[in-house]
Amino acid sequence: MKLETAELYRKANHNSDAARILSGIAEDLVKSEASPLVVKKLFVMAALEVDLYKKKLYDVTMTA
Repeated sequence: MKLETAELYRKANHNSDAARILSGIAEDLVKSEASPLVVKKLFVMAALEVDLYKKKLYDVTMTA
C-alpha cells in the first residue's frame, strides 16, 4: 500500500514526499531484517527522488 502511495506522489510531482515514504519503507525493512538488496534499492530510489526534487528547485530558481 505504501509503495502505491509513493508512486502516486511521484506522478503528482511531489518528489520529496515520495522520497520520505520510500525511505520509511526501507527503514521498516531494515528492522524486519529483509533482504539487503531490496533495502538498498529502496534507499537508491529515495535518493533519486530527492535528486529530481533538487533539480526542479534549481531550475525554478534559475528561471526566476
